[in-house]
Amino acid sequence: MACPVPPKFNDIGKNAKDLLNKNFTLGAVKVEGKSRSPANGVAFTVNTNHATDSGKVASGLEMKMESKEKPGLSLMAKWNTDNIITINPCVANHLVKGAKTEIDFKFSPDTGKKSAKVMSSYARPNVNTTLDIDVNPAGPVVHGSAVLGHCRFLLGAAASIDTGKSALTKNALALAYCSEDISLHASLSNMVDAAFGLHHKVSPTLNVGGSVAWSKNKGAAPLVQAGAQVHLDRNTFLKAKIDSALRCGLSYVTKVQDGVQLTMSMLVNAKSLDSGNHKVGLSLDLSA
Repeated sequence: MACPVPPKFNDIGKNAKDLLNKNFTLGAVKVEGKSRSPANGVAFTVNTNHATDSGKVASGLEMKMESKEKPGLSLMAKWNTDNIITINPCVANHLVKGAKTEIDFKFSPDTGKKSAKVMSSYARPNVNTTLDIDVNPAGPVVHGSAVLGHCRFLLGAAASIDTGKSALTKNALALAYCSEDISLHASLSNMVDAAFGLHHKVSPTLNVGGSVAWSKNKGAAPLVQAGAQVHLDRNTFLKAKIDSALRCGLSYVTKVQDGVQLTMSMLVNAKSLDSGNHKVGLSLDLSA
């Protein structure tokens, strides 16, 4: 039975992870602007992040060009205030349908430090695989993953190998069940870190979810989180979450007008309201 293309390994359980983590811009004020040239389709992204705790301000500029004559060919260039330049060429669906290859090259003019990563993926109904290689003079580090899908079930595996040390540095397994309104996932990393997640689309305006994470090495009690997202109208939604450490989060996201989205979020430590260990955040997204 043919099934849709499954997600990449890191995207298993994405609905639950996004519900509990996305739109919570904590301890920072962020502004991001996006625009696209109608003449040649070149896309520009400018972002600024001000960390309220340290006062550090970081900014970045990104430009992406896509070929109109040969769809699937693109080139991305980035620069940030740490003076790191990134060049990212990408080729998709050319030699083989569903195959994608890109190179991520980073260079620091200040220090002369360079790094490169080759990323490839192949996706088709029932299977999604990735193979990434960190180019390292001491020996490449290889990251591989595969996700198999059958009907509504997903089975995924991932591993990282440091060829310079001839050592397996990471291994992970994941299992998931996905339907139109319910998704469940479980994962085990390095045989010590376990995680479980649930996402339920109760109605078109209400989503609920939760997760449990536990690490054998840390020896602490499992961290349990629960959250909900409510759409107040077609332009505004509200998120609320709480975890077993009694940290309560709230996020308000609204579309002010076309191309302008405002996100306000906060996290309160309900165990110690007088400690001052609370966080707030603000994010403004502009697009044209």
